[in-house]
Amino acid sequence: MKKYGTLVIFAFLLGFISVAFSSFKRYTERINCTELNGNGCVCHGVEMNVNVRTWVTGPQQLEAGQTGIYRAYLAGGPALGGGYNVAVRFGSMSAIDSFSVLVDNELTQAMPLVFPTPADTLYWDFAYTAPDSACIDTIYSCGLSTNHDGAPDVGDYWSFGPKFPVTIIPKVVPVELLNFDFSALGANPVLTWSTATEQNNKEFIIESSTDGKEKWSLLRVVPGKGTTTSRNDYSINLTYGTPYGRFIRLLQIDFNGDVNILKTISTSEKRGTGKDVFAVYPNPVKDNITLLLPDRENQNINISIFDLTGREILSENRSAGTGERLIQRNISRDLESTGIYIIRITTDDVTYSKKILFLK
Repeated sequence: MKKYGTLVIFAFLLGFISVAFSSFKRYTERINCTELNGNGCVCHGVEMNVNVRTWVTGPQQLEAGQTGIYRAYLAGGPALGGGYNVAVRFGSMSAIDSFSVLVDNELTQAMPLVFPTPADTLYWDFAYTAPDSACIDTIYSCGLSTNHDGAPDVGDYWSFGPKFPVTIIPKVVPVELLNFDFSALGANPVLTWSTATEQNNKEFIIESSTDGKEKWSLLRVVPGKGTTTSRNDYSINLTYGTPYGRFIRLLQIDFNGDVNILKTISTSEKRGTGKDVFAVYPNPVKDNITLLLPDRENQNINISIFDLTGREILSENRSAGTGERLIQRNISRDLESTGIYIIRITTDDVTYSKKILFLK
């Protein structure tokens, strides 16, 4: 009797899930249900139902290109079977388990989940990867709660979830390099470089190569400044007789061991003096900011600040004199709230732009 009882229970559960699943269409017919791509689960009812609650949780801020784990919830309604849809405007999504499937630009359930009781809440986990540039992205959601009667009908309830904004900030650059120059004047060759900011920077590695492609040889190791938002200048002398090839490159190593190639220069060409560099530091910034302007003697320079919607917050014109390249300004008087802004410098012949993170 115990064996037959177990079989009866198993058959009952299998039948329950089968009936619940019959209320859901195929993958390709279960998409375009979010506010981004469609008008809801209209095959189950034209109007959304306030008795169904759908929402998304997860990180509200990511770096460009970073991936976060999010969760979509469903509660209320008939609460016998449940499904969901999520979509995103700029980034990308992926399923992280067998309960979800990605079709076109929407994630949906691979199979309906069964509510343990009508008072319970269902959820699905998924991965969201931020786009490569800073912006405000939005995750859209829609949830469907069914009565498992075997057919999509008005007895099934659905609703849109609140739009979930995700702030995408610029990816943290371990070192913002202002210049890297080689000079062979005098008895000893000299290497100089400057940084606007450093993040988790353990040290710099200077290497040399004859062809700039293979067989790089170590020239020098120089300690970094760790984490700093102030400008730092570096200089080393290559003593007379130090062998170096036609190419020298500057690398940076984090405390966690990550290696970044910052710049490669030729020792056989006349090096510039960083006159075309535009830099902003510190970044992030709370109040006072320093702008290193490109060297444009006797030219007009316009300094503008925009928010991510393109709204111009500040526009200021300056006349560049000889050697006037550093400008310091307290931007806390100009910017109203924490966020990402774009500083644009326009000269008579070129335009430069930099993203900054302002902390109120």
